[in-house]
Amino acid sequence: MSRSPVVPRRRLGAELRRLREAARKTVEDAAAVLECSASKISRLETGKGVPRTRDVRDLIEYYGNVPQSERDRLLRWASEGQGQGWWNDYRDVLGGDLMADHLVRYITLEGDASKIRSFQPEVIPGLLQTEEYVYSMSTLFWPETSEEERTRYVEFRMRRKEYLHRDIGPLNFEVIIGESALQHPIGDQEVMRRQLEWLRKTLEESQANVTLRVLPRLAALRHALGGSFSIVKFEDDEDQDVVYFEGREGATYLEKPSDVERYDHKFDEIESVSLNRVDSLARIDEEIRTIG
Repeated sequence: MSRSPVVPRRRLGAELRRLREAARKTVEDAAAVLECSASKISRLETGKGVPRTRDVRDLIEYYGNVPQSERDRLLRWASEGQGQGWWNDYRDVLGGDLMADHLVRYITLEGDASKIRSFQPEVIPGLLQTEEYVYSMSTLFWPETSEEERTRYVEFRMRRKEYLHRDIGPLNFEVIIGESALQHPIGDQEVMRRQLEWLRKTLEESQANVTLRVLPRLAALRHALGGSFSIVKFEDDEDQDVVYFEGREGATYLEKPSDVERYDHKFDEIESVSLNRVDSLARIDEEIRTIG
């Protein structure tokens, strides 16, 4: 699985915004130069829009005082940012009920991350979900969706799991799940049993890039009040780490270093009261025996 165009878009956007502010120009000023809407400039600066080399070159000229080495770097990012991610193979389900825009954005960040620290108190995290579990969740939350669209969605989610085994270097995934995630019924008992068996296999194999811990229910009463969150980290210092919160109605991203540091500390706190690897494995085994 190759790298996505999202990181060069984010790098380019952040630098263009810095140059615009250094030149004391407004978003409206930049929009006038390109003869476009202010919203297009905003999307370009936040990494959400597909950059055009000509637009980037015109903005560089307008802002002025940009060294040649930096010009070359910006134009290279513009070129790299024009690519298409693997998720575009699923345009038929992108933007539908099953595929909110915020989920697509998160998956693009996920694909370029070097590490993700994820706390999931209520459900099994997406990268560790079985095909049956994903299908059952889609049936539970979106019962009106067609079978064809549901099947494509499940295929999309399974392909996403390749991040853990990608050629450019597997994603390091640190996850803490609450006991409720082991007990919350998704699908029938067989679906849950096979999902928990998959988690057990993940723990037993002790993949170097995946760690899994279980947070006891009593500890969760204190630490899970803020809900789930994921900290997306990048290897390159030029890329700003991100804290991500997902909800049914949308998502929130925090990108200030102080926010990332605060949630890193929160994750460390939760980890300190979670079960160790051996005890987490025993807790999962206990729940499997309960199902029968």
